[in-house]
Amino acid sequence: MWDVFEPLLPIVLLVVAGVLLRRFGFYGEEFRKTLDRFVYWVALPALLLVKLAAAEQVGGAAWPMLGAFATATTVVALLMFVVCRLARVADALEGVLVQAALRGNLAFVALPVVILADPTDDATITNTLLVMGPTIVLYNVLGVAALVAAHETLDAKLLGRMGRTMATNPFILACVAGLALQFAGFRVPMAGDASDPLEQTLGLLLRSTQRTLELLGQTAAPLALLSLGGAMVAFRVRDHVGLALLSTTAKCAALPALTWWLATMWGVTGPDLRAVVVLGSAPTAVASYVLAGQLRGDQGLAAATIVVSTVVSAGALALALSLG
Repeated sequence: MWDVFEPLLPIVLLVVAGVLLRRFGFYGEEFRKTLDRFVYWVALPALLLVKLAAAEQVGGAAWPMLGAFATATTVVALLMFVVCRLARVADALEGVLVQAALRGNLAFVALPVVILADPTDDATITNTLLVMGPTIVLYNVLGVAALVAAHETLDAKLLGRMGRTMATNPFILACVAGLALQFAGFRVPMAGDASDPLEQTLGLLLRSTQRTLELLGQTAAPLALLSLGGAMVAFRVRDHVGLALLSTTAKCAALPALTWWLATMWGVTGPDLRAVVVLGSAPTAVASYVLAGQLRGDQGLAAATIVVSTVVSAGALALALSLG
């Protein structure tokens, strides 16, 4: 039984370390935001690029994993929308709750959990990365739609902004670049493969670049979790716990359960099944707070959904890991 918690415990301890470091003034909010930018723009894209480019085989279980997760995410978002309408939730709160129920913290929580669960399982890690890319696009589309439906007008300007956001998303760009290298059959030459001095020099540069990206990618998981702990200190939640629990129930219970059912129906098994349910069990992403502010959603509620779901997700992630 305790084996289930072994890969989860380092995750929890890193988040707690982030909380304590922030609480005792080791770093401030500006530093945390800088750390977020580094992980978002450098470390995680480096990890995505290296893992996908070096993958021996792309495909297989990734596609039913993606289908199950995308379907479950869309269904849960629609159900949350219906619940909000039936409960006559205020416009400024409705879009925030729907977005909180669907937008998981894949990069800062789910991916580190998948990696730490079995760092040597490159096939499952690669499949997880392949699922993440399209899901980020889906999150942006559904998240904006949820917030716009409450009190914004969906016009060409807003659509253009969404398109630019997705076209410049570093995760999507890294996935595209990694897959392009993988499908092209590109491989970094080993030392001693070439006798020509120019080819040897080029090989040395390519190997050094690959190793540099690998080292950068290795920092992504711990830094992301430390930053998440710091973010939990910055957000105030007391006034919105009730509604936050509503979206958290959808995010950390309904979504992983539906993801598991669909993935099982579509033939996903073993570590891949565990990984996709981990994706479904991730807490609400910090990005939902930013988007809520941009589209006139209630940022206090958005912050509450992040903190409450992060706490509750520990149990959901433990259940997901037990599937391995």
